[in-house]
Amino acid sequence: MKKFTVLLLVMILIVSFAACGKSAEPQKEEEPKLADGEYVVKFNTDSSMFHANEVDEGCGLLTVKDGKMVLFVRLAGTGVVKVFKGKAEDAQKEGAAVIDCVEAEVEYPDGMKDKVNAFYMEIDELDTEFDLAILGKKGTWYDHVVSVSSPEE
Repeated sequence: MKKFTVLLLVMILIVSFAACGKSAEPQKEEEPKLADGEYVVKFNTDSSMFHANEVDEGCGLLTVKDGKMVLFVRLAGTGVVKVFKGKAEDAQKEGAAVIDCVEAEVEYPDGMKDKVNAFYMEIDELDTEFDLAILGKKGTWYDHVVSVSSPEE
């Protein structure tokens, strides 16, 4: 019995030392950073009414500079005038970091040109959904979920 107890203690010590320094929580593997430059990325939304312009085939232009990622996306029309990274409720609070639209031009395959609203948005992560509230021309905020897919290599 005494040998069994000693053997058990030795096994517990071995397991304890082996686990030393290892976290119980799984470590999130750090994504490799994109090099500075411009990338075509997919702009995914949960809405058929709020999406990238058809000319851009659901994509936007991601600019990376010094690790900071900024997405430029042209929308299908002029109905969305502001966006906010977060929920519609928070977009309406004093001091909310609301992003105004910019006017952009698109040219369709038939040569017709149109003015649409576009946005520059700082993106924290790729391939991760985030809340994006949009403000329409009629003055109502709507909640949406979007993501920006990594550029294909």
